[in-house]
Amino acid sequence: DESMNSFQPIPKFIPSAAGNIFTLTFHCQNPQRKLLFIPPFAEEANKSRHILAALGRRLSLHGIQTTIIDLFGCGDSEGDLDQGSLNIWNKDITNTIKYIQRDNSTEIIVGGLRLGATIAANFAANSKQPHLLQQLLLWQPIPDGAAYMKQFLRLKLAESLTAGKKGPTTTEIMDSIQQGNIQEISGYPLTKQLFEQLNNLKLGEIGVELPTKLIEVNTEGSASVPFVKLSKKLPKATHITCK
Repeated sequence: DESMNSFQPIPKFIPSAAGNIFTLTFHCQNPQRKLLFIPPFAEEANKSRHILAALGRRLSLHGIQTTIIDLFGCGDSEGDLDQGSLNIWNKDITNTIKYIQRDNSTEIIVGGLRLGATIAANFAANSKQPHLLQQLLLWQPIPDGAAYMKQFLRLKLAESLTAGKKGPTTTEIMDSIQQGNIQEISGYPLTKQLFEQLNNLKLGEIGVELPTKLIEVNTEGSASVPFVKLSKKLPKATHITCK
């Protein structure tokens, strides 16, 4: 029985709107809750794989079945990033929820890390079936998509400088994207559509009504000003800080 061993996650491809998406589920006996978790964006996702696996194992020991999803065009899912969009990703999340709820009607916790957390919040705010969602788990979410995307574009400039070349400025990269050109940032092809969708994400303005756990990790283990401000914009948020 695959649910008997929480330390052996079960990989599975699930059909979705644009193609098959990869999921990794950490099962447990008689789960009290089920969590659908969205990794961070681009290279941050690769660097956090071991952390998310550890999270899945730990939560499964506490009765929380955890499914980590690679959105379409990301990770081990089908497609390339330049084929992805928030609309497609919301459908990926919806289809995965339907799959993990197929055996019962357990309410779902939707969560994510970094930009994955912000995408989770955007999904919850726009869900057509909000009654299926129990709460949000936002781990170090990105409050402002525009600031994050500007930082992401700087990776292209950094690559050029490392190679001893004078690379394009972030403004020039943004102008090129706005003209409809696909820009490859550290190996990730970024389209105008996806750039604009992520650039426009503002977590404090999304309109999340679900009970929310806002988790902040820093070296001091104390609440930082940006996250205190963010928690005040999320009406049902509990702000948790740790080292």
